Parts: sequence; C-alpha cells; structure tokens
Amino acid sequence: MKRIILFAMPWLIWVVSCLFMLYQFFLQVSVSVMVPQLMVAFSVDSSDIGILSSSYFFFYLILQVPAGMLVDRFGARCILTIGFFGCLLACYMLVEAQRFWLAEVSRLLMGLTTAPAFAAIFYLIANWFHKRDFALLVGLTEMLGMLGGMASQLYLAYSLRHLDFRQILWICLIVGIPLAVLTYLIIRDRPQFVSSEKITGSDTKQNLRLSAPKTTVWQDFNVLIRIKGVWVNGLFAMALCSVLDAFAVLWCVPFIQTTYSVSLQSATWGSALIFLGIALGAPLWAWLLVHFGRQRIIMSIATIICCLSLLVVIYVKLSLPWLFISLFISGFSSSVYVLCFTFVKELVVPHVLATAMGLMNVFCMILGSAILQPLIGYLIKWHAMANNHMPLVLASDYRYALIVLPLSVLGGLVLVYWVDDDPSPLTLPQVNQNV
Repeated sequence: MKRIILFAMPWLIWVVSCLFMLYQFFLQVSVSVMVPQLMVAFSVDSSDIGILSSSYFFFYLILQVPAGMLVDRFGARCILTIGFFGCLLACYMLVEAQRFWLAEVSRLLMGLTTAPAFAAIFYLIANWFHKRDFALLVGLTEMLGMLGGMASQLYLAYSLRHLDFRQILWICLIVGIPLAVLTYLIIRDRPQFVSSEKITGSDTKQNLRLSAPKTTVWQDFNVLIRIKGVWVNGLFAMALCSVLDAFAVLWCVPFIQTTYSVSLQSATWGSALIFLGIALGAPLWAWLLVHFGRQRIIMSIATIICCLSLLVVIYVKLSLPWLFISLFISGFSSSVYVLCFTFVKELVVPHVLATAMGLMNVFCMILGSAILQPLIGYLIKWHAMANNHMPLVLASDYRYALIVLPLSVLGGLVLVYWVDDDPSPLTLPQVNQNV
C-alpha cells in the first residue's frame, strides 16, 4: 500500500494543482472569444478591449515574484487555496459588472489571485518528483495548460451561440467552487513518508547545506537577479511567449475573422491550433533536451521556424487548411521556451525555487500580455484612422500591427547566442555565501 501511495500521490497532487491553472487559462482566454459581445455590452472599441484583456496581466505580472516568495514561505497548499477562492470572487464581479471600469477591476483581481499558479505547480513538482523528471513535468504542465486553453476557446465559441457571456461566467463560477475545495483537501506541500533525497536527487542535502546562510527573501532575490543565466533564459522565454500571450490569447481570432471572412467558430479553430501546437511541442522539446542536450541548437532551430511561420500567417493569403497548419507550426515551435524553466531551476537552490519560477513567469508574460496586447490594439486603431476608415477595421490594419510578433521572435534568436548549454547548479549558493 505504501508503494502505491508513493507512486500515485505525486501525480494526484500535480493533477489537482493543475486544475487551478486550467481555470486560470479559461478566464485568461475568454476575452479573445467574447470581443464582439464585450464591445456591445460596454460600448467600447478594440483598443479598450486590448486594455481589458491586458489588465488581467498587470497584477499577475507584478505579483509573480512576491507570489513565489509566499509559496516558498507558506507552501503551495495555502497559497493556491486562497488564490482559488479569490479568483471566484473576481469572476463574480465580472458577471455583475455593468460599467467598463468595474470589468477592468475584476480582471485586475483575477490577475492578482491567479499569480501563484505556475510557481506553486513547479514548487510541488520539485518537492514530489525526482529532479530528472522536472523538465518533462514542466513540459506536461504546459501541454495541459495549452490543451485547456484550446478547449476553453472552442467551448466559448460554441457556447456564445446559445448563451450570453454573463451566463457562461456564471457556469464558470459554479464549477470553480468544488475545485477550490478539492485543492485544499488534496494538495500537500511535500511528502511526509519519504526523504527529500529520494524525491529531488542525491545532491539535495548538499544544496540545502550550501543554502544554509540565514538571509532574507529580498537578499535571496537580489542574488537571483544577478545571475546571467536567469536573464538570458528569461528574455528568450519572453520573446517566444509573445506568440501565445499577444496572438493566440487575444488577436488571432479577430485577425482570422477579418482577413478570411469566416465565422467565429472557424476562426477560433485557428487560435486553438496554436494552443495545440504548444501543447504537443512543450513535452517534445523537453524530451529532446533530456535525451540529447544541446539546448542552444534546439532553441535556434525552433526560433527560426517560429519566425518564418508567423511571417507566412500574417503576410501570405493562404487557404484555410494551410493557414491552420501554419498556426499549428507557430505554436509548436514557440513552445521551446519551456526549456528555459529547466535551466533556471538548475541555477537555484530549493528554498528560492518558487521565487525563481515566479520571476521566469514574469519574463514569459510581460512582453506579450502587458505590452503587445494593448500595443497591437493601438496600432490597429491608429492605422485605421490614418487611412480614414474607422470604425471599420481591415486586414491591412492587422498586418500592419502584427509585425511586432515576428520581430519579437527574431529578438529571441539573437539571445540564443548567450545561452549556456551547461549551467552550473551551484551558482546561487556560491554567491549566497558572500551576501
């Protein structure tokens, strides 16, 4: 029986912790499918919708590192449970919002309460699984999140044919209550029946000993941000994640609708295929890294493919099947950013792992979500006004604005030059002793 528990408990905790991530993805992508309804409900234009969508990420980004610190200090179970119930409150606020500023406040609160999700999941993976499985579990987590995002968009596109967006959010609220309770009942921060050496590897005790100097969380964070590898991997992840955060999450669906004159349901399939590509690509890149190494070569190839596929999607008028194939390739190749989490994990010691993962999530989200989402909306509006056809938005307006996406990915290709294929796992402790 003990052996069965030892095998099953880590997977059960991982699955339950991922439920919060899936719930977060549903709320995160909902705006992209509800754009026309939200414009009518709140009497706003595309730039306002860009702000509404990106407002979710303002607190989400600002609180990533503090949330990681809280997870390191209080554990994943406590922080995830509080975050889940807070997210339910934010969802209720959006359901009842009659003014645009109230909708923005609810999105801000959603970002605040869901901030610990990824840091907590990676914290639990590090505590419950062997360190050799970390890269694969990160890839599987991303796969599950992307499949959740894809399913959410397809479900929303279908449901909006029959239900108002407020009714859909009511369903989301009702479903979330038992999930929040389940999070509290199932999740445990670390195993009580097995030594940490069996979970994280033979060098765990050495790492814990090296991290023994008593320092504050801010001193540890100061050391963390002085590690070159954290910045290089973080900036690369930031460049590649713009495909997901700025395009798939918000602007892909209206771009396809406008450019190809198709229904919301057909356009949503295009966005969903980006999520599917990331879902399938994330564990594959992790598997390649574990079995073959050479992170720099893998990242270079994937980044070149991603940049070329984006240029084809934006500037070549394709048939729908080829468009969908190109969107899938864009998502598949952009998912190489998951490797960055594994390499940063090797640079830090256990007591700052969640903080490091929170910082990495800041890098992943800040460009696409907080900057490019509203910037693309502004560029669309500016180009339409400059050509005297506002409020009508044309395909040429989208093509003008979306150039920022391949440029972002191209910046990631430049950063690959500074990627270290063999990071030292003792970097942080060595510096920490000098603090």
